[in-house]
Amino acid sequence: MRRRFIFVFLPLLGLAALALRGPIEALTDRVVGRLAARKVLASWGLTPSPDNVDLYLSVDRSPEDGRPPGADFGGPPPPFAAIPNDRRFSDHWNYGQLIEQGQITIGIYNADPMVRARLDRMIRDCSLQSSNRISARWLRSREELIHSFAHDTIVLYFGHANVGKGIVFDETNGEPPLRMGRETLVVPRRTLAEGDVVLEDLGDGFVQIQGGSQGLQDLVVSCKVFGYLGCRTDSYFREIWNARFPTVDFIATTYACTTVAMAPEILRTLVRGLQEGRTLGEIVHAMNQGQASTILFGRVKEAAQYRNPNDHAEVLFTY
Repeated sequence: MRRRFIFVFLPLLGLAALALRGPIEALTDRVVGRLAARKVLASWGLTPSPDNVDLYLSVDRSPEDGRPPGADFGGPPPPFAAIPNDRRFSDHWNYGQLIEQGQITIGIYNADPMVRARLDRMIRDCSLQSSNRISARWLRSREELIHSFAHDTIVLYFGHANVGKGIVFDETNGEPPLRMGRETLVVPRRTLAEGDVVLEDLGDGFVQIQGGSQGLQDLVVSCKVFGYLGCRTDSYFREIWNARFPTVDFIATTYACTTVAMAPEILRTLVRGLQEGRTLGEIVHAMNQGQASTILFGRVKEAAQYRNPNDHAEVLFTY
């Protein structure tokens, strides 16, 4: 009887071991992978928190990370012509208000001429594909940008945050910046520019300088949405912008990133969302898809360059 039990039990034990081999190996790989991720993150100067480890591993497992945003809004789109006027776009606006002038107009300023070739065709195609309900145009100067704030539905600026000082233009044309920052700014010493007034040396490569939002004082803003798509514009400008123009929806970024290079896909996502009658929340959510690598390396810069080791946003784009 005992011998029979051994003959029956041992094969079953072997089968159980084989059945458990896969899960055990997977668990081992997971533990080893997380330990390796923690070492890499620590070597980058980033806290190896569970969130950062998960982010690192998601980038490592996702060769398609960085794909064009807006691949899936979720659910079937409504026909553009059938979008009712009372459909909500945001907490401040509905679609009827967006097209109160007969169409949605988008003014676009891009600080990098190299990207304009990629955007030119998109801007031309935009009106053709939207039954003239959406149109986009280039803003090529400071004057045109200021005019766009007063007359267009949506204004997009792709360029520099100027370490919290505001929008900068082509210096060769002698166009002054559009200041919209806090009264005082903490910036890396290496970013000091001619004319910056240093108030205090904070040590460790940082200084406090005089800021200011005088560029907003005489700015006439009638647009419904402003996208300031540079580096870290959420922390630099949201508070100031919302205080001055509380009903204008403000799209911003949480990390240092190359929004100039992202401009074509951001514009495509925005236009598609408008054509489908999506909310601003849905549009920004779509913009945030596939941004894990940008967020991860943005966090590395937060820790290394901006004295911010732990207070990290979950998404790249905010509204």
